[in-house]
Amino acid sequence: MLHYKTDIAFVVKEKWTEPDIDLFHIVDIHYWFIVPKGHKYDGKEVTLSNLVQEPFILREMGSSTREILFSFLKVHGVESPNIGLQLQGLNESIRAVVAGYGVMLAPSLAVQEHLDRKEIGRAKVKGIEMKCPVYLCSRKADKPISSTLKNFMELVKDEKTR
Repeated sequence: MLHYKTDIAFVVKEKWTEPDIDLFHIVDIHYWFIVPKGHKYDGKEVTLSNLVQEPFILREMGSSTREILFSFLKVHGVESPNIGLQLQGLNESIRAVVAGYGVMLAPSLAVQEHLDRKEIGRAKVKGIEMKCPVYLCSRKADKPISSTLKNFMELVKDEKTR
């Protein structure tokens, strides 16, 4: 956006500021630790240090989910997870959990249906809830935007207030 290659963006990022960008908070996405169906931590509350001993499925370098995981571990003073697989793409990573290859951190929106169908389980970490804000971002009003884009942004903002 700062280089005028796009006019708007949806950004998932904690504590993000950029003086030339307007941010509009849309929603908070919750992140859950998912485990294979029937895993010893399925439906259990566990410590983070115990959970990272399990084989982890990591997303690719640059993935926001990967960044969230490593920031979270650092804040809580927990060592890096035992890496079982590293995959490119969210759906591929979730499928690896379904197939029984390991544990992963994933956005709740992406895994809720898998949980509902009992294809995977969820492990809760004692006393910790993870969530990240999603923002609709646009450049400060220095360049007019199309009426279509303006209408879309208003639709998103109106939906948030309902």
